[in-house]
Amino acid sequence: MKKRLISIFLVIIMVVTLVPVSVFADSAISLARPTISSIAGSSSGITIKWSSVSGAASYNIKRKTADGSYEDLVTVSKTSYTDTDVSHGEKYTYKVCAVRGSIKGLYSSAKSLTYTSFIAPVLNSATYSGTSVTLKWSKVAGADGYKIYQKRGSGSYTLVKTVSNNLLNSTTLKDRDIGIAYTYKIKAYADDGTASVYSNTKTLTLKLSAPKITKTASATASSITIGWSKVDGADGYYVYKKLSDGTWKKIATVKGESTVSYKASSLSAGKYSYAVKAYCVTSSKTYISSYSAAIAVRTLGSISNIIVAPVSGQDALKVTWSKVTGATGYELYYKRGDNGVWLKAKTTSSTSYTMDVKHGVHYYFKVRAIYESSSAVTNGAYKQYSGFKMIYHTPDFDVTLAALDGQSAEILAVYIKNNGDEKMRIYSSDAKVVDGSDSKKLSIVKVSIDNMSAKKASYTDVAAGEENLVSFVADDSTALTFNNASSKLVFTFSYDSVIYTATVTKDGSSFAFKEYE
Repeated sequence: MKKRLISIFLVIIMVVTLVPVSVFADSAISLARPTISSIAGSSSGITIKWSSVSGAASYNIKRKTADGSYEDLVTVSKTSYTDTDVSHGEKYTYKVCAVRGSIKGLYSSAKSLTYTSFIAPVLNSATYSGTSVTLKWSKVAGADGYKIYQKRGSGSYTLVKTVSNNLLNSTTLKDRDIGIAYTYKIKAYADDGTASVYSNTKTLTLKLSAPKITKTASATASSITIGWSKVDGADGYYVYKKLSDGTWKKIATVKGESTVSYKASSLSAGKYSYAVKAYCVTSSKTYISSYSAAIAVRTLGSISNIIVAPVSGQDALKVTWSKVTGATGYELYYKRGDNGVWLKAKTTSSTSYTMDVKHGVHYYFKVRAIYESSSAVTNGAYKQYSGFKMIYHTPDFDVTLAALDGQSAEILAVYIKNNGDEKMRIYSSDAKVVDGSDSKKLSIVKVSIDNMSAKKASYTDVAAGEENLVSFVADDSTALTFNNASSKLVFTFSYDSVIYTATVTKDGSSFAFKEYE
């Protein structure tokens, strides 16, 4: 018995001696469970990454599809792997365990991803103007559109816009809040419901833009009015004046985003510099923009007098005006006739200007002083001249009623005696009779000239020094009445290339310029 025990002991020693030490070491190892840290799709496939496990020699990855069961995918020695055997739109689930020899640790928690064959877009830029944010990104082949996600401050991401057109790779988001940090990311999507992973992110904080001050200002002898551009998101504006020591002093608060002008009154004559800031009030603080560019302006008195006179021997008028203290120049404007459009004749440093004009045209003038600095132009108030007409010969004629004195008939005859030195041409166009016998409503009857040989001639002439009988007939053969002092005949005529309107009543006649059109 004793010999048998010795033999068994010797066999055990031999076994221990011959078996490798690693067998006993492996049997003593407990491998931890790895953690999948990320799973992401790309054009190459699905890449999974996991945490390293102490003592692991390799890692086994299992995979299953949406409707399948887990199968061994691969065993690798690294802590990441890219699965290239994937299909667009298919959902894949992965889990990983650590391996050393014959020992396998517990599998990680599973991670899933629906694979898309298009890559994530790259968010290239996020910029803002006022309260609008503009995002630009790279286009993704195969995508049908893009989904825009926004995070406000430290909040959560929310879908704020869907761009359902792959041809577009930019969008603008309006009405963001001043002073808030916004973070953006996007993903491409397909109409089959698949989507890429998120793009990179871009963060920006909206700040109030500085107002852009208008480069023109208006002024009087004691006031200056300045203007600036509207700033999106502003609740109002602070107006500053530069003091003699070079510092800026806030002189006014202008409330309202769209109120973009300020009038400084009760000023002494002289030069002034102004600047503007925008401000925005939130629940937590007031945000203020940087200064606008400064504007240098000055008070300007009004022009006190304008003189217009013809230039001897020329078809020209000389316009002269009074000097304004502090002005660097003057702007002269003119228009032709009551219905004309004001046109600039000249900007000049002089106080007079000679302008070519047309005979018989009624000219109106206005002029203002200006002060021009390196940053702005100050405009003074306009001084207007009522009008001047270049006339070489003035009409002189008499009109006598020859018929229809208190009667009704189809013909109204008048004697027209031309006392002037030029021919008179009487026109049918615009000729009319106004009968004032009905006190409630005046009746106006169109008439034409009857030249005795053919009714309704377009005109008839009365030579210088002659007297002619001119007959007017109703265009529609309506009987004409000329019963009281309110009745009148109105017609146009030309005299020395100038058009006039004549008015004839029972008590006499008068004429006036027919204004330039």
